[in-house]
Formats: sequence, C-alpha cells, structure tokens
Amino acid sequence: MMKKTLRREIATVLKNMGEDKMHAASKQLAEHIKEIPRAQTAERVSIYLAMKNEAQTQTALEWLFDAKKRVFVPKIIGAGSEDMRMPELASLEELAGLDKFKWGIPEFTLEQLEERADGVDSSVEDLVDVVFTPGVAFTTDGFRLGHGKGYYDAFLKKLQRARKAAGLPPAYTVGLSLDEQILDAVPVEDHDVALDAVATPSAVYYCAGDKERP
Repeated sequence: MMKKTLRREIATVLKNMGEDKMHAASKQLAEHIKEIPRAQTAERVSIYLAMKNEAQTQTALEWLFDAKKRVFVPKIIGAGSEDMRMPELASLEELAGLDKFKWGIPEFTLEQLEERADGVDSSVEDLVDVVFTPGVAFTTDGFRLGHGKGYYDAFLKKLQRARKAAGLPPAYTVGLSLDEQILDAVPVEDHDVALDAVATPSAVYYCAGDKERP
C-alpha cells in the first residue's frame, strides 16, 4: 500500500476513536512507558507534544517530571527535514505557557529560544538518552511510518552521529503507538532503521536487536 494512502486510512481510524477513548488509551500507554528499563534509568528524555488525533503524552510528561528527568521537546524552525530542534522543557508549568502552532502543537517561539543563553541553534542532541517518537503506523519489530516530513529521521540520524562522536552509546528509541496503529507491515526503505521498542496501551514490543529488553 502506498504511504499516502496508508496515512489517510490511519488518520481516519484515529479521528473516529473519539476523545474519551483516545485519552483512556493514552493513559494506559503511559503506564507501559514506565515499565521500559531504559526509560526508568535515563536522565535526559526527548518526547513529542501531541496533536489532537494521536497518542497523547501529557500523562507520560507528568511521570517524566515526577521522576526528575530532563525533558526535551521538538521545535520546528523551518521547512527542511533537518529543521527540528529539541530544546529543554523545564516544567509542566512552562508547557502550559507555550503557544500552539501548526497542527495545534504547543511549541516554544523563536523569540523564547533566542532569549536563552544557548540560543536557537545549540546542539543538545548528544545529551538525549531516550527518544519517544510519534508516527502514523508501527510494526512490532520496530519499523515506523512517519508523517512524511522527515523531521524525526533526520533528528535521529544527527543524534546517533553526535553521541558516537562523543563516545556515548546510541540513544534508545521508542515509538509511541495506539493499538490501532500497529500493523503487520509498513512501507520500508533500505535506509530505514528499526526502533528499539514500540510502546502501546496493550504492551511494549522490544524489537529484534534490542539487547536491553527485560
């Protein structure tokens, strides 16, 4: 099936879930996130801020801050696939003060980032230990169909390269998925790299090659 067609079909399924079911499923997903060993031990975690019709991350964010993690969230600064930064979010209170931009996602403004000592173009990617990624669809062996913009593919490539240069092990990558987004297969290209795990409301799937599964 073509990627564009698959994205439309999954979008329809998620839209028809209804808000109550979406939030209940997202809370159960957050419970499974807590079970992931690398999430428990990580100091620095990247997690997305959710659109309306996808797995919500508010409950997971509450746990991350309660667990004293440093939390990093996406900021899109341009149209290119490499134009996603990952600034640090200090607290849930700071999150509540963010404006919503494209797709209704809360984001820092460029002005807010420019006021920071490290600026807009600082590189914190080598500090992130675990990345929770969004997606349109996933497989239980870790392959992901994204939204087609390439932001996360580019970010993960840059992140892993920076960590290797710094003598750090690869960041641990986890897809966050509703059960309705798990498929037997998604379109995969030669350069695609499987995630280490996929978390859903029903289970955590530790993928082939993940040597740190419990």
